[in-house]
Amino acid sequence: MAVRMQQEAERSRLRGSVVEILSWHQRTQTSATPNANADLEKLATRAKQARHEAKEYRSWGMPEQAKTG
Repeated sequence: MAVRMQQEAERSRLRGSVVEILSWHQRTQTSATPNANADLEKLATRAKQARHEAKEYRSWGMPEQAKTG
């Protein structure tokens, strides 16, 4: 039971990260900013972090959590 709750919490965290990244990306698309390259770097950093987390889930034998998002 505790394992299932932990897994669901981790899935929710990943889903939240994806929603945050997409929301941020949509906001940057609608407004022209002079620091567009800096914003893209932040998005790339977040994507890299998400890939790293997915890799960790796979290494822990939790491939379904790596796919969730």
